[in-house]
Amino acid sequence: MDAVLPALALVISIGTLLAVRGRSALIRLAADIFALFVLSLVLAQAQAGPLPTAMTSGERGWVRAVAAGWWFFACRATVSLARALLQHDERSREMRLVSDLLAAAIYLAAALAVLGLVLKLPIGGLVATSGLVAIVLGLALQSTLADVFAGIAVGVEQPFHVGDRIRLSDSIEGRVEQINWRSIRLRTDQDDLVVIPNSMIAKAQIVNRSSPSEHGIVRALLSAPAAADPDRVFELIRMATMLVPDVLPQPEPTILLLRVGERTNSYEISFTVADTARSPHVRSELLRHARRQMSANGLVPGSSADCGGRLLREAALFDGLADEQFGQLERSMKQRRIAAGELLFAQGGCEANLYFVADGVLEITRTVEGQTTVVGRLGAGDHVGEIGLLTGAPRVATATALTDARLYVIDKSSMDPILCGNEDVARALEASVKRSRNRYARSQVAVRSEEIGRPEDLLMRIVHFFSRA
Repeated sequence: MDAVLPALALVISIGTLLAVRGRSALIRLAADIFALFVLSLVLAQAQAGPLPTAMTSGERGWVRAVAAGWWFFACRATVSLARALLQHDERSREMRLVSDLLAAAIYLAAALAVLGLVLKLPIGGLVATSGLVAIVLGLALQSTLADVFAGIAVGVEQPFHVGDRIRLSDSIEGRVEQINWRSIRLRTDQDDLVVIPNSMIAKAQIVNRSSPSEHGIVRALLSAPAAADPDRVFELIRMATMLVPDVLPQPEPTILLLRVGERTNSYEISFTVADTARSPHVRSELLRHARRQMSANGLVPGSSADCGGRLLREAALFDGLADEQFGQLERSMKQRRIAAGELLFAQGGCEANLYFVADGVLEITRTVEGQTTVVGRLGAGDHVGEIGLLTGAPRVATATALTDARLYVIDKSSMDPILCGNEDVARALEASVKRSRNRYARSQVAVRSEEIGRPEDLLMRIVHFFSRA
């Protein structure tokens, strides 16, 4: 047999290798098996195997080249099959440490076999000096080898997988994006990519937020004046937890009095969230609602429990009113108390009242085609009913007290002296309504419970409502 057939087989094999670069693992494996089959046919035609005997002619030189290629493609196919077995699911696909080490061992063994048994090169000296080379490399790559062996230990233990959310002992927290032979990569809540060597992972205390579920316990610290009754502070904090949708009702949040001081007392709030990635945002929202609850009860310096006028002036709805008109409304405000479970207003009702929540929690629900859904919750500082007050539109939601609540009420008769025949004030209120619907954190409640039709019709509805007899 001349050298044409072996050379053609090598060209076909190399061409196949280049053609599948960048393709899927399955296509590359099929190409490797095809090349291996072509090279095996050439070796069979030459009555030789992967380990040909003594070299006798130029033709045998080509056969040895084919044998070397056979070993190369055999290694590629073996490594591909090993990786397919070791990385059989999505969570272990990025766990490449074991498969990479196995691939290196396979390629090293094949290289020694080709050099010593196929090409008949002397490798005794290389093997003899390999110990010295290993020592030199070990000293040079000491930290890298520490990461590799630490990665092996972490891989065996498997405290987390790709996609899990973890927290390390040095307060680094994020979601695992990649695990390799030297390090892991975390994506933090600030969208930073953190690369942590495996040697640090092996020594760190690891908290897996994703196992057995994504639920996590979050803690927040809060202070209140020492003169405040702790039982009342507990109740206000409990109301604040009810106002944050991301705080899970079960297990129930716990509130502890941590420290009693001369001026302030410290409290710790522990609660559960469904997604620990949102923990900082949920904590911030909870503290904001807790402060509003305490401010409404006069527990914040400079605040007063009798806050009807303050709630009125803080409402974006009345930004366009003059001081005299503010005074008229404040004097006409009525205080109302309702017990937990009591109905404030029902869906379909036509009472033209605006309600300011001074204390307590209200739940807004809506029933459509027999299906009742919770639209949202209102707490201290929120208001509801502005569209009904200004246009007489029917209620399209129901408000129920979840706790004992204290409210201030403004009815249509209080607005009559201000709006009747005064289109300029009506226009200012129209602009304020539009601003308030975008400004308040409860805007979703307002939008879904106050359907008024087209925005350009609002002014005409206000004028018509207050000008009719």
